[in-house]
Amino acid sequence: MARVRLNAAYEQRLRDAAVTVVTTDRDASAAAQEGVSQEELDDADGRVMHVVDWGYRAFKEANELDDEIRVPELGTLAPYFTTKRAVPKSDEEGGEKPVNGGVTKPA
Repeated sequence: MARVRLNAAYEQRLRDAAVTVVTTDRDASAAAQEGVSQEELDDADGRVMHVVDWGYRAFKEANELDDEIRVPELGTLAPYFTTKRAVPKSDEEGGEKPVNGGVTKPA
């Protein structure tokens, strides 16, 4: 380290960081070796899809109320989240736009 003119304290911090990287890599590799079942992966994917759906619907409904709010693009996931839903009657008849996209709260 003398060739690059590092002081002893900085050199020690670099060595400590290197040890941390090696230890973290070793731990991560060991965890990966334990394996996860396909069922566990599918369950986790399903939970993530629900969260994406909630967020996407929130943006779509917000966009219906305010055109300035952009709906995120879902790319290859779009077919899983783009569904046709019934148009509220007030829209069909040219009436007022329903509040909250026509969604009503359960009693």
